[in-house]
Amino acid sequence: MALQFVLVALYTAIGLFSECSAAPDATRTDPIWMLFARHPDKALLNSDAYLNEDGVKEILRILRRGEVSTGVNVQDLTAKMEAAVSAPAPPVTAFDHFKQKLESLPSSQIQFESSDLRRSQIEAIALKKTMPHAFTDEMGTKLKESKFCIVHSLAEKPKRLPVVKVQWNIPSISKLKQKGGVDRGIFGSDGKLNFEKVKDDSDAQHNLDYFGYLSRGLPDSKITTPGGRTLKSNFLDWISTEEFIGTRTNPKVSWPDIGSTVDPHPKPYVKEQLERDWNNGIRLLVAVGHGGWFRAAIEHFAVDAALTEKNKAKYQKNGKYGRQLATTEMVMMKWELKTVSGGGKALRITEFLDFPEGSNRFGRDFAAQFADYDEFEYDQYGHYVDEYYGDEEVSSWSALYEEARDNLMAAKEQFDLAQRLMAGDRRRKQRKKWYN
Repeated sequence: MALQFVLVALYTAIGLFSECSAAPDATRTDPIWMLFARHPDKALLNSDAYLNEDGVKEILRILRRGEVSTGVNVQDLTAKMEAAVSAPAPPVTAFDHFKQKLESLPSSQIQFESSDLRRSQIEAIALKKTMPHAFTDEMGTKLKESKFCIVHSLAEKPKRLPVVKVQWNIPSISKLKQKGGVDRGIFGSDGKLNFEKVKDDSDAQHNLDYFGYLSRGLPDSKITTPGGRTLKSNFLDWISTEEFIGTRTNPKVSWPDIGSTVDPHPKPYVKEQLERDWNNGIRLLVAVGHGGWFRAAIEHFAVDAALTEKNKAKYQKNGKYGRQLATTEMVMMKWELKTVSGGGKALRITEFLDFPEGSNRFGRDFAAQFADYDEFEYDQYGHYVDEYYGDEEVSSWSALYEEARDNLMAAKEQFDLAQRLMAGDRRRKQRKKWYN
């Protein structure tokens, strides 16, 4: 009986593995183009990090582009896309490639993706809200109709302490599933969105819904003007709209790998999510992820050693390489199905396209067109004003309290971990004395 149970479990595991590892469609020949952007700047202490002051500014700059119809520095992305070459002329720049794909594809072949870390989701959703305003009605409509996926394997790889294997990079522990040990229930075990938990007004503090989760990622204490607060409010209202979440019969937001227990890395992402995208006919991705993830993608998936070394020299930060993607910086990657050692077919990066210097960070104003005015210089109507509001108004005390509490809890976790490690070290030293 025990042997039968083991065999059943083994066959089940093999079946699950086969289902998850379905080969990419070898009959498809056209590539996936991925516009990949790094997340905004983050705080360093709390779990599933909130954005710090710079990160909040980056998101407000993105949001402002879709909110304001006039102004000095609003139309930069629009100007770039209007200047980009339309089909059938051959594309040259990254903007050309993105525009031509958007022109030629239906919305069903376009998708936004984000890691399950809060900072990545905030930027991806902000882009999904505002990017349609940079295009003609038809192209903007395609972006509005496209779907949004949260992907665990797109997140930052955990950094674990030796022996005890406890994750110590606390800002990269996602809290989307649970808060304080309580299941949020925003997504079901099948990865489908629970519409009741997008914004649950019966939860007075919005502790467990998606509204509250995202809101706390943009701390009120970092937004000091009416214009900034209006942008945040409009952003949070937008996540409940049909344009973003779809309908119950045709949902547009999902978390396909919600049950994954594998550490985030480009390898499971390519094997699971990207191959699924490939087989589902996705041809244009807008993805927001993490700097370390991007470096690992170059190392493991650039099609050959020359392309790997060329792009490591541009984007790596460790060893002899001097930099990585800056916050909200974007790059285009071309993924194609290539023959690998052993004769099989696998997805590989065959081309990297940089956006022009000064126009390559979503969270910064494009210097090629406009001066870099700060979003705090705009009032609630999007009009330029000459003075900062500074500390004239105190932000939500509840938000300040919650941020301080989370930081304290994170510090306590680190202190408890250090105590456990020191205790373990003392025990090892004591055993060593006994053996000697």
